Amino acid sequence: MQEKDYSEYTLTEAQKYRLCRRGNRAVLLNYFSNTVSFDPERRTFHIQVDDGNEDDWMDSVIDEDTKATAQRLGKELQTLDEDEDDDEETRQEEWAQNQTDAALLANRYRVSNALMDDPLRNQDGRRKEPMPVNNVLSGANIVMRYGEGILDFVYADFRTPTMEAMRYPMMWEALRKEYRAASPSPPAGTKPEKVYNQTQEIVDRYFAYQDTLRLIKDILKQSLYTMICPPVFADETDSKALKRYYGYLRDLQKEYLELLEFCFDESFYPDLLGSRHPAERFYLYRDLHGYPVTMERAETVQFTSHYRTGQIMPYGMTTEEVIQRISNPVPVTDGLREFAERYHAEPEELAATLTFPHYLRVGYEFGRVDQILELEFTKLLETGVQFRKCQRCGRYFILKGNFNPRYCDRIAEGETRNCQELAAQENFKKKAADRPALGVYGLFYRRYAARKKVKEDEFKKWRYEAMRLRDDCEAGKLTVEEYTQWMEDYFPNRKKSKDKNPAK
Repeated sequence: MQEKDYSEYTLTEAQKYRLCRRGNRAVLLNYFSNTVSFDPERRTFHIQVDDGNEDDWMDSVIDEDTKATAQRLGKELQTLDEDEDDDEETRQEEWAQNQTDAALLANRYRVSNALMDDPLRNQDGRRKEPMPVNNVLSGANIVMRYGEGILDFVYADFRTPTMEAMRYPMMWEALRKEYRAASPSPPAGTKPEKVYNQTQEIVDRYFAYQDTLRLIKDILKQSLYTMICPPVFADETDSKALKRYYGYLRDLQKEYLELLEFCFDESFYPDLLGSRHPAERFYLYRDLHGYPVTMERAETVQFTSHYRTGQIMPYGMTTEEVIQRISNPVPVTDGLREFAERYHAEPEELAATLTFPHYLRVGYEFGRVDQILELEFTKLLETGVQFRKCQRCGRYFILKGNFNPRYCDRIAEGETRNCQELAAQENFKKKAADRPALGVYGLFYRRYAARKKVKEDEFKKWRYEAMRLRDDCEAGKLTVEEYTQWMEDYFPNRKKSKDKNPAK
């Protein structure tokens, strides 16, 4: 076949879409291999984070590569004690920081980490800290409600930490530019690094991952999905890698904010889209943009006795059924021994296996942020989750149950109360400004209700009179000053005026 020239080839929108969600030579976007399963009954999903990118599992691989390198070079393998001390000091610093990060993450997500409690971590005597060193979420199990992961991602602030991280590669680029200016002669050509086996590639990529983490850890901590789908930069001193990754996150935020509006917002072109199901709206969005309307994902099938994704077998059991099952262990009978002998199994182990239920766990593999966003979003379309834009902060939130709120329950940064509470206070102040008597009533109501020694019948009597006089004040039968004075005089432990009721 004749060789072709693609130098002037024009990409379709679908091709551009797919390319933007793939890595390149500078950035690897799918270093982790995570799994997720969905529970449509509870509208929750369960994420199992890859645990293979920690020193626990990589130490032996690194040792193997180091020995192979020494043999190729014909040198004896030597380890400097000073290097070991420096490595251990760095490890302890990173572990201490991960302890702080773990506490913060526990306040934001439902996270459990079996890796921290794994006794195999300490069998060689080298690992004492009960915490992953590189990524605090390595090996974690995370449970979230449909929609929470997307909202957490689209409202994350990636720009601020990215601008801070950009200082490092920009410094290196300035130094390289200064060096080239001082040495105008071109450097001698360098040969590409020779790769001898897969182990070498695994180790090189692992070290690049550690270097990448040190540069962008503050960026990753802005959302759950960036934490569990970290990238690997080929060169952390190259600003192109950081710019490429930031552009990837920014484009995804823009896309999914648009999708929330286009597919779920009841006020978005209601005459045209109001009667359309979110799945139809989703198809229309991708069709209008020229994006692919077919999505593919890698499905996994596992068996587990720990994580249930439903109440009915094979995906789960009710709690009562589980308790009944494990409370009546399978006895080791002659029939069981015969069965075990046939399949070369230990009778006691077989009895234990039969006692505990094992559930079918169907899930999906993912390593990139765009993959888990797409997975979660399509599950939203399948289960009818509803969103609404908060009329106070302008952010989308998930509607729960039969409630029909106009404000979200999110606590914004720098605030101590959520939008529902703040909106109620703001609305009351607005009403109080237009209705002075209402403001007086609210002020004294809070003051009176806060008193611990007030009897319930006494409080009810005061409230009845206070509301009656409030209405009279608004009707012009007494002034705001007279109403305020009555409130002051009525309070216990205060000197009362002779006439407590100015309306008489």
